[in-house]
Amino acid sequence: MSFAKKFLEKNSINISNIYKSNKLLPIQYQTLAPKYIKKGPVNIPHSYSNKYNHQQMRNTLELLQELYRK
Repeated sequence: MSFAKKFLEKNSINISNIYKSNKLLPIQYQTLAPKYIKKGPVNIPHSYSNKYNHQQMRNTLELLQELYRK
């Protein structure tokens, strides 16, 4: 089972749960959530992959994908 599905089973999706989680990047979630709501491709700045923890970045992107693209 993916990280996003496990996270959503255990937690309601609100910003306080995202800030409490040490497996997500809240700043990235807040930045990219409005882009995921719109249709079309989502451009993710390359700086995200260089500045932040790679695993947290993947978890955050997976959660956004699960919430807004399915």
